[in-house]
Amino acid sequence: MSLFGDREDIREVFYTVWQKQRNNEPLDAMEIIIWTIIEMHPEYHKVFDDKPDTDFDVNPFMHFGLHIAIVEQIRDDNPTGITALYQQLLQQVDTPHQAEHAIMEVLMLEMTKVMQTMQPFDTQAYMAGVRGLVED
Repeated sequence: MSLFGDREDIREVFYTVWQKQRNNEPLDAMEIIIWTIIEMHPEYHKVFDDKPDTDFDVNPFMHFGLHIAIVEQIRDDNPTGITALYQQLLQQVDTPHQAEHAIMEVLMLEMTKVMQTMQPFDTQAYMAGVRGLVED
């Protein structure tokens, strides 16, 4: 399973996880992460029920992908310090999902800067933004 490739290949990963879960088939480690994220977003479940043209304010697959990025960053503590900041943020919000969304907003801001300036991702600015979440 790869989360890299063209749009349809990437989406197929999510559809496969959805089907495996529905069929009570075992999931590998990455599929468990994906399923957990899908499960947290019932508002997007209809995209898996043969309604791929459903309109959403946010691209659900992009949203899922950003969640995966955050989960992997926290799991791997990469960038260094993100896990500790996440743990601090958990003390300020009601759910881990809310903490992930807060970090996701900072990540999206930094990704937008990359696309606008064509400069490399600024990890220091990203971490400063995440630190700002816990210092507020």
